[in-house]
Amino acid sequence: MSDRGEKARDDFVSEAQEIIEQLNRDLLAIASGGERPGGGRVAHPDPELINSAFRAVHSLKGLAGLFGVSRMLHMSHQLEDLLDALRLGRVQLSSSILDLLFEAVEHYQRIIAETGQGMPIDAQSAAVDEFVRRLDAAVSHGAAPVDGGGEAVLGGFDLDPKLLAVLTEYEEHRLRENIREGRQLYRILANFSLQTIDQELENLKGRLKPVGEVITYLPGSSGSDPERIDLEVMLGSSLPLAQVVQAVSALPVQVVPVARRPPPLAGAPSAGRVSLPAVERPHVADLPPRAPRRSTAGPGSGETPLDSDQTSLKSVAQTVRVDIRKLDHLMNLIGELALARGGIQTIQNELKRNRAHTELARALQDELRLLSRKLDELQAGILEVRMVPLGQVFDKLSRVVRKLSREAGKEIRFVVSGADTELDKLIVEELSDPLMHVIRNAIDHGIEPASVRAAAGKPAAGTVAISAEQRGNHVVLEIEDDGAGIDGQALVSRAVARGLLTEEQSKELSQREIYNLVFLPGLSTRDVADEISGRGVGMDVVKTNIARMSGIIDLDSQPRQGTRITITLPITLAIIQALVIRCAGRTYAIPLNSVMESLMLDYDQIRTIERREVITLRQQILPLLRLEEVFQLRRPQDQPPPQKGYVVVVALAQHRLGLLVDDLVGQQDIVIKSLGRALQGIPGIAGATELGGQQTALVLDVRALAEEAMPRAVEAA
Repeated sequence: MSDRGEKARDDFVSEAQEIIEQLNRDLLAIASGGERPGGGRVAHPDPELINSAFRAVHSLKGLAGLFGVSRMLHMSHQLEDLLDALRLGRVQLSSSILDLLFEAVEHYQRIIAETGQGMPIDAQSAAVDEFVRRLDAAVSHGAAPVDGGGEAVLGGFDLDPKLLAVLTEYEEHRLRENIREGRQLYRILANFSLQTIDQELENLKGRLKPVGEVITYLPGSSGSDPERIDLEVMLGSSLPLAQVVQAVSALPVQVVPVARRPPPLAGAPSAGRVSLPAVERPHVADLPPRAPRRSTAGPGSGETPLDSDQTSLKSVAQTVRVDIRKLDHLMNLIGELALARGGIQTIQNELKRNRAHTELARALQDELRLLSRKLDELQAGILEVRMVPLGQVFDKLSRVVRKLSREAGKEIRFVVSGADTELDKLIVEELSDPLMHVIRNAIDHGIEPASVRAAAGKPAAGTVAISAEQRGNHVVLEIEDDGAGIDGQALVSRAVARGLLTEEQSKELSQREIYNLVFLPGLSTRDVADEISGRGVGMDVVKTNIARMSGIIDLDSQPRQGTRITITLPITLAIIQALVIRCAGRTYAIPLNSVMESLMLDYDQIRTIERREVITLRQQILPLLRLEEVFQLRRPQDQPPPQKGYVVVVALAQHRLGLLVDDLVGQQDIVIKSLGRALQGIPGIAGATELGGQQTALVLDVRALAEEAMPRAVEAA
C-alpha cells in the first residue's frame, strides 16, 4: 500500500475509533439510566442520549462511505434506522434492544481492527450480514403506530401553526411526548450577540437541562440591530414557572408559559383545530440550531461582513491527531538533548576549575539553567500529549461486565472511580487485556449466585469496583469485588496435585504466598472450564503483561468478603528514571519504576538457605542475586572481595528480589536504546543508554533477572 493509502487508512481508524468510543459511552449512560433485569423495557431513557447515539452512527455511516468500508456502511445504515425508530418513539427501548446496540459496538471494533491491519476494506462478513438481519427484524417487529395530529395531541396548548410547520420530525415527536407526559410548555425568549451566540446558547441550554427538556430553538429577527439575533427556545418541564425562572435568573431572558386554548363550545365546528403538519423531512441527524452566518467584522471595523454566498475556511476544531510513533521519535530526540546537556555540564565544570575562565564558566552555568528549564518543559509537554484518561478502558470494561453478567446469570453492579486519571497511551492500550481478565475472574469466580449471596446475608447484586489514582510518578489501580474470596486451601491442593509445589513446601507458605499461587501458569480452582474462565491462563497472562509494563501486582483476599487486586504502573515508559549502579567495575542502569528501595548491607548479614543467598528484611525473607555472578564478571586479581555493598530491592509483579551491587551512582533520566538484532535477546539486558560524557551503560531487564532467579528463590524462601 502506498504512503497516501496507509495515511488514509490510519485517519479512518483513528476517527472511527473516537466515534465508537463516544457511542459506547452513550449506550452505557442509557443502560445505567434504568435497565430492568429480565429483558424488560428500559425506564425513561434520556432522549438526548439516544439522539447522541443516533448522530454517532450517522457519522460512522458517512465515514464508512467516504473510505469505502462497505461492511460498516451496510451495518450503520440499518443501525441508523433502529436508532431513528427509537428516537421517534416507534420502537420501545428494552434490554434486548440494548443488547443489539452493544453488539453493534463489538462489530464496529472488529471492522476497524481488521481495516487497521490492512485487510480488504470491502470484504463482506457473514456475521455482519446476520447481525443486520436481526437489526431489520427489531425495527419491523418493534414498530408502533405514531399518533396523528389534532387538538388531542396538542393537549390544548395554543401553539403557533408557523412554529409547528418548521419543526423537524424528531422535534415534533419530542413535543408530542412532553405533552403526553403532562408537562407544561414554556417559551424562553432571548436576544444574543452574533459574536457570542454559541457560548450564550450553550450556557442557556446548560441551565435549562436540569429543569426540563429543550424541544427546539429557533432564531428570529432582532429588528434594528444587525449585530444581535432573537432566539426562541421551547421547553417542556414538569416544574412550576417560578422554578424555571429561577434556573435562568442570571441570564437576560424572558420565560413565558404557553397558554392553553379554552375548550370548544358544544356543537361548535372543528375547523379551528390545529394539526401537526405532515411535512416530508430529510433523514438526517438532528443538527444544531439554524442560526444565521455571523459577520467576521467587528463593530466599526469597516470590513465588509460575510454575505450569504461567503463562508469561512477557518477550522473550528483546536485539536490534531498525531501518530504515537512520531511522539516516540520526539522523545528520543529529547533524550539526546539531555545527553548533550550533560556533556555541556561537564565542560562547564572543567572551566570552573580554571580560574582564568571563571566568568565564562558562570555565564555558561546561567545558560545551562535556562536550557535545563526549557528542556524539562519540553519533555513534560510531550509526555502530556501522550497521556490519555483511563476512562477509555473503563468504558470498554463496562460493556464487558454487562455481557459477562448476562452469560453468568448474575446481577453485577460495576462501580468506577478515577476515570479521569491519565496514563501513557501505549500503557493504556496494553492494560485492556489484563484488566479484562481480572474482571472476568471476579464475575465468574468471585461473585456468588444470587441464592448463595442471599443465604450469606448479602445483596443479590454483586459489586465489582475499579478505581485509579495517581501517586507520584505511578498510577495505582484497585479492582475489588464483594464475592466469596479466594479458597486458599483449594489453591494449595490444586498446586500440589499439578506438581507445582511439594507437600513440604505447601505447609510452609504464608497466607500472601498462598494467594499468589493464582499467578502460577495453568492453575485454576475450577474443575471444569466454561466460556467465561477456568482454563488457568487468565491470571498468568495478567502477571506477564503487568510485568512487561514494569508494573507491580498485589492480591489480597478475605474469605466470604471478597478480593482486592492492586496494580501499580509507571505513568510513562518513554523517558524513564533510572538508578545508575556499579558492580565489578561496570556501570548499569535499573529502571526506577521497578525499584522498591535500596539499602546499605554488611555482607555478614547474608544467609544461605537451600543453596540460595537471602537476607531478612522487615521480618520477610528476601532472595538475593549477585549481578557479578549473573553476568560472569571478573574482578581484578589485586582487588579483594568487598565486605560491604548495597541491596537494590526490585519488584516483578507480585515478587520481590534483592540485587547485590557495589555502589549507587545516582538517579538519571534515560532513553533506552535497542542493542540491535545481533545482540537482541541477551538474558537480563533490556537495552543500552548514554549517560553523558560519552559513557554508555547497559539497562537491566528486571523481569528477565527475576524470572531467572525466582524458581530457586521460591525454594529458598
